Amino acid sequence: MTGYAGKVEQWRWEEREVAESGQLNPLMDIDERSRHFLKARQPSKLKEGRTKYNDLKIEEVEKRIFEVTAAQKSGSFEPRRDRDVLSEALGNPEHRSRVCGISSKKCWKDVESWQAEGSSYRSRQRYKKELIQKDKDDAVKEMIMGKIQDAFMSTEPKMVQLRMQMFEQAGVLLLPG
Repeated sequence: MTGYAGKVEQWRWEEREVAESGQLNPLMDIDERSRHFLKARQPSKLKEGRTKYNDLKIEEVEKRIFEVTAAQKSGSFEPRRDRDVLSEALGNPEHRSRVCGISSKKCWKDVESWQAEGSSYRSRQRYKKELIQKDKDDAVKEMIMGKIQDAFMSTEPKMVQLRMQMFEQAGVLLLPG
């Protein structure tokens, strides 16, 4: 097993034990990925003078995870697949070509987050279709703007009269000449 896979069952068992004993588990309010990150960094033996983690940076990250989780609950932070609570707390973006927090031996199509947010992943074909549609939209916009510009620049008497009526209705004053 790779990653946290070997420890997840043990951590879940420990969390159940804590809940059954009636103790408060402060990590239960945060998402599973952040909880696994912190659990993996809890040392079995603390250095002298340390209270939770042997590294001060991890304590800062834990504090930031709680802040981001509180912001998520208040609605001021909305996690996305590439910008979740942990990556926001760490202050660095997720690596774009990796499946985060998942064993490298596991098929990416079996991952729950992929299935839940599959529509937000972009394929090359979808990208090409979006580019083609954008080009079509730009061409239509350019054609319409050209027609409008032609209409405004036209010196035909009927177009001049229509333009004058439009400016009068809009309350725009035209300077003579």
